Amino acid sequence: MSRQAVFTSSLWLLCVAPPDHTHDCIAISGLGSHPFGSWQPKGDDKSFLWIRDTLPDTFPGIRFLTYGYDTTLTDSRLFQNVVDLAKTLMMAMEANGWASVGTKPVFFLAHSLGGILLKQMLIMLADDSNRATFMLSIIEGAVFFGTPSTGMPIPQLLAMVGDQSNKDFVECLSDQSNFLENLET
Repeated sequence: MSRQAVFTSSLWLLCVAPPDHTHDCIAISGLGSHPFGSWQPKGDDKSFLWIRDTLPDTFPGIRFLTYGYDTTLTDSRLFQNVVDLAKTLMMAMEANGWASVGTKPVFFLAHSLGGILLKQMLIMLADDSNRATFMLSIIEGAVFFGTPSTGMPIPQLLAMVGDQSNKDFVECLSDQSNFLENLET
């Protein structure tokens, strides 16, 4: 099994699974991280990536991918919000075949902000068309790691962003956030 990462839009294929693989697993990274950052150990050695180097051997019938998106905090000129990021995730899934008949069932691993994006995408799919209903039907599960479902303290993050365009984005992650409260209801 190949261990080379292949980039397809915002999705990275982490291992080449056999054509008869039974499921796909998409790992969604967290706030401010590279598509691999959430899945590597702390420290300088970034050669080990557990979703690439351990999980394919443990679950040989699953193809593993990681999804990355830009949530740079410092020196950012981004105006995106959680809904924009969730739409981008949904469009990446559509563009890569997960809205087509014959698609393999999919599981998600979602870290930190990745869990918020996944929840928002699921809400959007539930409110969308037949195409979205099909996409919902192939999602078989999700594991959330450190997802701030009820928000988190953000003073350090606000200090990093200052008055940049992404300040509103960071504020929606607050433990005082109405957005996150509504996402959970």
